[in-house]
Amino acid sequence: MLKKKVLQYIQECSHSISKNQIARFLKVRGDNRISLKKILNDLIKESEIRKEKGNRYCLYTQLPKTLVTKVVNINDDGEIFCTPLEETTQSQPPTILLEPNDKKNNQVSMGSKILIKIKKDKGQIMLGKILKIIDKERDQIVGVYWETAQGGTIQTTSKKERFKYFVDKDDSGDAQSGDIVIAETKPGRYFGSPTAKVLKSLQNFKKPGSASLIAIMNQKIPNIFPKETLDEAQKAKSKIFTNRSDLRKIPLVTIDGEDAKDYDDSIFSEADQNKNNKDGWHIIIAIADVAFYVRSGGELDHTARERGNSTYLPDQVIPMLPEILSNGLCSLQPNKDRACIAIHIWINKSGEMINTRFERALMRSCARLTYKQVQSAHEGKTDRITKPIMDTVIEPIYGAYQALLEKRKERGTIEIEIPENKIVFDKDGKVDSVAIRERLDSHKLIEEFMISANEAVAKELSSNYYPCIFRVHKQPTESKLEILESTLSTLDIHLPKNIKPKPKHFRDILDKAKNKNVFTLVNELVLRSQSKAEYSPQNTGHFGLGLRNYTHFTSPIRRYSDLIVHRALISKLKLGSDGLDNPTKSRLEEISAHISETERRSEAAEREAFERFMANFLKKYTGKVFKGIVSGITNFNIFARIPQYGIDGIIPYRSVRRHYRFFDQKKQILIGRNGQHLKLGEEIKVKIEESDHITGGLILSLA
Repeated sequence: MLKKKVLQYIQECSHSISKNQIARFLKVRGDNRISLKKILNDLIKESEIRKEKGNRYCLYTQLPKTLVTKVVNINDDGEIFCTPLEETTQSQPPTILLEPNDKKNNQVSMGSKILIKIKKDKGQIMLGKILKIIDKERDQIVGVYWETAQGGTIQTTSKKERFKYFVDKDDSGDAQSGDIVIAETKPGRYFGSPTAKVLKSLQNFKKPGSASLIAIMNQKIPNIFPKETLDEAQKAKSKIFTNRSDLRKIPLVTIDGEDAKDYDDSIFSEADQNKNNKDGWHIIIAIADVAFYVRSGGELDHTARERGNSTYLPDQVIPMLPEILSNGLCSLQPNKDRACIAIHIWINKSGEMINTRFERALMRSCARLTYKQVQSAHEGKTDRITKPIMDTVIEPIYGAYQALLEKRKERGTIEIEIPENKIVFDKDGKVDSVAIRERLDSHKLIEEFMISANEAVAKELSSNYYPCIFRVHKQPTESKLEILESTLSTLDIHLPKNIKPKPKHFRDILDKAKNKNVFTLVNELVLRSQSKAEYSPQNTGHFGLGLRNYTHFTSPIRRYSDLIVHRALISKLKLGSDGLDNPTKSRLEEISAHISETERRSEAAEREAFERFMANFLKKYTGKVFKGIVSGITNFNIFARIPQYGIDGIIPYRSVRRHYRFFDQKKQILIGRNGQHLKLGEEIKVKIEESDHITGGLILSLA
């Protein structure tokens, strides 16, 4: 209760305050001051507040009087906007407008770093004055170049920048009209427009793959392997397998999507023969031994660390490792000898893990199966590959899966169900259609096997506190829970009051929404309320899965975190000399932060590319009406989703202002003059007004 009062008091203060001021106002005395100190530290850890000089506290999102910012926008009127370089907890960082008519304004351009003083708050936008220009570094932009009589213009690929950059003829390089270019912003303006210089021309934006190329460039994802890395990958062919257990007679199988090529996990299950474990199971999960080929400190290791993970775009994959490894030597292809690290797990009939064993081994996958193929076989529709292995492979893995499922239900894990859209391309690389990816029990089976393997490895490495990288997920912050409760209440769904949240509480919310038309929206709201899972050397557990110990071990071909964990396991269990070296151990904090960021970078690129492909596809439907669902409401815009295509668009508030005049933020409802209202989750008809395949933006109107 005191924690809530402390946060509320800090929220109400327009400036930073000391611990003594808080104590006096809330009448905290004696030993309770120790509790107050702990509460303040907890709020700092939860990113609710921050500590300033002089031991003063303020909201994490409350800005100090002077701060370093970066110029992010210069509009057609010459107004300059910047945002703080320090991160905030807000989904959008606060925007600061530089004071007009300041001579120093002419010295900055997009990307300039400046020290400013906050002067006053102008409603939604704060006003600032330049104190010092720290860095005149010019920002790089990605856009599409268009020739004009005076030179050219660049339309950026950002949804936030609605203006165009002017390019002088001498600054256009070899860019042709319609080319995707990388450009550098320049100081000064040309008839009110910001200026830029073309650095590199990539390809015409109408060519197939442009949507993904723009996303790759925007997110700065490395997509070309250095020669040294490719040379080292070629040498990996000569490696000889020694000192390994032989699992080649065990019918291990891989189960993946139809278009997968990097098979990094295989599974097997059988009834446990131990009489003391009646109806229990022995599971084997064999993972590609990437550490055998990618040695710490080498060129392959350096490149893999830089990329952090593979990036899966709608039309292509940017692999973490060269294809000779990712789709070749490391991939657990059928009927080929492959190096692996195998985990033996014994579970009882309730899915509880009772024993584990780890080994480096040699394996030979007996079949490359797909999710649909396995599901069909389990349902009685076998083919020439699945029929011979029904009794020895498919039925036993489903038996073990049922036991693991019981344990999952007991833990009460959060079961987020959001339809995933898959773009289907024609032979020319253009979008042909959009389909919903099937979510089969065979998908869930593989997930449960992998979760068990990850948990088993995390438990092993946690014993004696061996240095490692864990996959951690904190419970939601109080502020996010308040937002969720406020939003869900508009849908007549409520969180339990005054309880410490557990995964089962969120599962109950999702169950309540199961048969409602807002089911997908509620899943998204619950997902937004959760903390972001990340990598860390500190094992703080995984809230969403309800597990005390968790890591990522099962995908070393496509995640650098898993490669680090493999090396840690090799070192701890003395399985070879290619384990985790001391220099890497000393950098685990830095590596964790880096690969958490590369994961976010890849997710952003995947989202960007999907939106651009879809915007291009939907151009032909401009003026057409579709079924939509209100997915968000703010003071400025209404957000609506077209479920048929899994894409969100904006309905500008100005287009509905004559019908809806008042926005109730707490209830997330727009109220009209005649009592009509528009609320979150409501089914509506929307018309596509504009579809911009360069930015991926979609403008809608109420139909």
